[in-house]
Amino acid sequence: MLLNHIQSIARESLIKAGDGLDADKFELEKGRLVNYLQNLGYAEFAANYITIKGDSTLGSFGVEIIIDVLLPDQKNEHPVYHTGKVTVYTDHYHKQDTSDMLTETLNHISYKSEQSYFMVDPKVLSKSISFIPGEVTRRVDRLNTYNKMASLGAYRFAEIIPRKNSLDSKLIDYDIQLTPHLNKWTMDNGFDVFNSTLARSGNEIDGQKLLGLGFSTQLENRNLLRGSEKYQVSASVNTQIDLAQSLNPFRAFNVNFNNYLQFPTFKDPLKVVKALNVIYLASDKMYNNFERDAVTNLSMGVNIINFRDFYSINTVNASFGYRFTDKISRSIIIDQIGITFNNYSLKPLFLDITNNNPFIVRNFEDNFFTGLFFRNLNYTFNFPRSSRGFAGALYANVEFSGLEAYVLNGIYNQFSDTDPEWSVGGYQFSKFGRLELDGRVTRFFKGNRSLVGRINFGIISPLVKDQYSPYVKQFNVGGPNSLRAWAPRVLGPGEFFNPTNNNVLPYAQGDIKIEANVEYRFKIWWILQGALFVDAGNIWALSGFEVEKGKFSADFLQQMAVAAGWGMRWDFNYFNIRFDFGYRMRDPYPTNGERWYSLNRIRSQKLGNIQVAVNYPF
Repeated sequence: MLLNHIQSIARESLIKAGDGLDADKFELEKGRLVNYLQNLGYAEFAANYITIKGDSTLGSFGVEIIIDVLLPDQKNEHPVYHTGKVTVYTDHYHKQDTSDMLTETLNHISYKSEQSYFMVDPKVLSKSISFIPGEVTRRVDRLNTYNKMASLGAYRFAEIIPRKNSLDSKLIDYDIQLTPHLNKWTMDNGFDVFNSTLARSGNEIDGQKLLGLGFSTQLENRNLLRGSEKYQVSASVNTQIDLAQSLNPFRAFNVNFNNYLQFPTFKDPLKVVKALNVIYLASDKMYNNFERDAVTNLSMGVNIINFRDFYSINTVNASFGYRFTDKISRSIIIDQIGITFNNYSLKPLFLDITNNNPFIVRNFEDNFFTGLFFRNLNYTFNFPRSSRGFAGALYANVEFSGLEAYVLNGIYNQFSDTDPEWSVGGYQFSKFGRLELDGRVTRFFKGNRSLVGRINFGIISPLVKDQYSPYVKQFNVGGPNSLRAWAPRVLGPGEFFNPTNNNVLPYAQGDIKIEANVEYRFKIWWILQGALFVDAGNIWALSGFEVEKGKFSADFLQQMAVAAGWGMRWDFNYFNIRFDFGYRMRDPYPTNGERWYSLNRIRSQKLGNIQVAVNYPF
């Protein structure tokens, strides 16, 4: 029987006729066979029962590969095991007395608690258990159960202990021991300080000297509703103080308050995900994995931004969605339902700086973002490091707002004498689609050296002609994780440059972003690392921008900004502190007919634009 199983997957063998001999591939083939057989109930089958030999007597520089499967000692076959009793200890600790415990049986699985109640409802725990008493015991069931149990916020540790049944040697019993956290509530506080300078003209340091202060706090409950739900409430306050001002030094003020609730199980109240499976947009395998492994997220928050004399933005948002990880390398986050209200207030100085630019003003119109069946998707895939030293990652974000309102409004207008544009309380439905892709490749070398490259592309477009992309969803470049020779929102769109702004308030954003970065990283001494980098990119408007050279066109390569620089990083294993010194090498607009910087202009930048941040830029 066991031989028949092996022959049934022979076509999938990693050892192919005509390939060169590879000892690593032989070991991988052993692992493939062991995993397959253990998932068929051969729980004790291991790699030591497989031997791979070669016969070179055939000549012609060929070797015949022979795979032998050995029998266990004093047995004439490998036994197939079934799942016996499954017992879950919901509040386990070392040397626990299990003689008299509260017991509940659900789907032939026993749940035990030393307390007079269950800390986590057995109905919730049952959704994390893949074992089925009486069925063939499978390796994948044990892995899935462990991964789900270990991810439950109420517990510090999860352990699965198998043992042979005392009455039937072909049954394997499982004890699942769950060790709870000592404290149900935890708190985390943080305080940030930064110092920066905004130049008023050229590279002279005669602008605003800013001191930034920030305080944040987070309170978390690991088991809010006795279903291992994670509840977080967080708040932060940030301000910027202009040290050059004596009368009114507070330049900016930001307050953020959020509530976040995560359920450890998949909930689909509107049956949207199930509908995708029914209409064949999601396979049965994908849906079953999603139903088993996805967690459900619910969030609600308020954000207030006040830029003194410039503008203020008040935002209220709520979302409902899922987080799904089916492999270590792949993660999907979906906001199925999302609503965000945005209230803007533009002040006279901002309108004066932007020359009352209609493109900017229109993007600051009050609106709200909606998604009732699909709002947002984040996809992450990490390519593991290969034998040749290459690794990579792909990040994708797809977002829609107002799609349902756009369709329903259009249907309504077909039966109406007028063509009203729906709104709620004076807030217009913001109808747009947004896509951002970020691809990264790393080549590792000996001596803790690596070369990392990134390409980042983004585009946002309104779904109707009479709307424009909202400012808070547009793209910008510059800052510690982008073009490091510029501050955020200084560049673009395209060749546009406002000499009257003098970088007092960088506000540049666009509908399209193209950016590329290359960084060479190397170890200097102990925890100190160095880096050399080149950054290039810009943003553009799709339409509505009054300056023609600010729009995306076939000349976009001529409008790319280029920076280069060096950096130092202190690597503390879990994080690093980064100092990058960026130098402007090429402007997207010509100065005296030239875009590239001369050697003297590069030297005049001295230490360049200093960026201080935590962790790598990409």
